[in-house]
Amino acid sequence: STIAHELGHVIFDAPSWNGGDALGYPARYLDAMRDGYGAKSGEVQIVIGFHGATWPLALDDERWARYQLGKVVGVDDPGTKARALRNVVRSDTAGEPFAANSLTAMQKRGATILLCNNTLRRVSRELAAAREGGDAEQVYADLRAGVLTDVTVVPAMVAAIALAQEHGCSYIG
Repeated sequence: STIAHELGHVIFDAPSWNGGDALGYPARYLDAMRDGYGAKSGEVQIVIGFHGATWPLALDDERWARYQLGKVVGVDDPGTKARALRNVVRSDTAGEPFAANSLTAMQKRGATILLCNNTLRRVSRELAAAREGGDAEQVYADLRAGVLTDVTVVPAMVAAIALAQEHGCSYIG
């Protein structure tokens, strides 16, 4: 039994982008567990919870372009130096700006990604209100259709965090 096994599972509360730390911080945790504590693949499990301003990180490029999500949440595309019109943290393809700590890279490392449905409901109303004649239910349905594969939509992140803790997960905010 290694210390990594004893430390168990962790849920990362990721409400803010913070220049990429929403995924970078959990990646550094996994690196430290592997490099500093000898954790083997699969011994340490992490969950990353997107809500607040990180909700678009769980959506496809089509929604990023349609709703100008880089502008909505203040995320720039390092390639264009303008507000992102694509999910800049999605791909682990070499040369992509966040390849090493991308959503895909984290999922390959075993991370479970959660997305808060309460946040999706709120932003659907906000995005609809910003468009003349916008319908919140239509926007919500479109956003839900754009949730990336292997991202789990939970009713409320606050409840998911509490349930994770109840089941033995440590919390990192």
